[in-house]
Amino acid sequence: SMAPSPPSPAEARALARALELDPDNLSRTRSMVAIQSQKGDAAGAITTLQAYTAKHPESAEAFLDLAQLDTSR
Repeated sequence: SMAPSPPSPAEARALARALELDPDNLSRTRSMVAIQSQKGDAAGAITTLQAYTAKHPESAEAFLDLAQLDTSR
């Protein structure tokens, strides 16, 4: 099976901008984390999720994502 192609820099920038405008959107946060992970930027992915969980301590999904990222380093 083919690995998903990494997003273009334009896509990554567009997503980063969307997150700036709507930082409380978990699906966008997760998309950003996926992009950062694909680029090998585990630290950036964790930072993105930590910023979200700091604002949304009730978000079980975000904490689960964070736990998965943390163990995959």
